[in-house]
Amino acid sequence: MNNTTQDLSEFGYIELMEASKLLKAYADSHNIGELKGLTLNFNSSSGFVFLSDEDLRVYMLNNDKIEEWFNCSYCGFEGFKDDFKDHKPKNAECNEFVKDCFEFENAINEQNDNYNISISEVLK
Repeated sequence: MNNTTQDLSEFGYIELMEASKLLKAYADSHNIGELKGLTLNFNSSSGFVFLSDEDLRVYMLNNDKIEEWFNCSYCGFEGFKDDFKDHKPKNAECNEFVKDCFEFENAINEQNDNYNISISEVLK
């Protein structure tokens, strides 16, 4: 059973409010790289509202800032980048996965340092 939907009619009031905050943060932020195939999603099992791109990377709000949500496919640990400071890799594959994730994210952040203007600033 798939507990994730993009159908807004299946979002409740709370999820719609979370989606509006997420979309505003996305519109105001360019620190997550160039995303292709971006969709708005709701997972009814977890209650999470999130953005997902064509590469299945997940982005959610963390203290009103949009950040990538990571999931280690080797041990199941998940969270934002700061949460991974507490992650204890279970094996070499897990350790390599975490290293690769953050090297990719650092490359995206460096690429976007030159393009860090918000939509809100443009519309002023």
